[in-house]
Amino acid sequence: MQARDDRWLEIAGLVLVRQMPGSAKGVIFITIEDETGVANLVIWPKLYERHRRVILTAGMMAVHGCIQREGKPSILTAGANARACVRSPGCCAGRF
Repeated sequence: MQARDDRWLEIAGLVLVRQMPGSAKGVIFITIEDETGVANLVIWPKLYERHRRVILTAGMMAVHGCIQREGKPSILTAGANARACVRSPGCCAGRF
């Protein structure tokens, strides 16, 4: 991701890892990858509660959020307009 800090952008990629550490107070961390590299996503508990099935089963995600650059890798905090695809890029399973 080449965008500057605190900018809103949309990225998409294959889901590599989902992490739900007990110490994170309900925050979900997802790593996705596209042809340009890897991006880390932060999914807040309220967003997760509304779209749990999609977040847990999506093989590919497109996420609209705010980028935070505090070193490498960059972190994208998912916003209210994030989307996830379960089967393929053309098959959107839901909005979150």
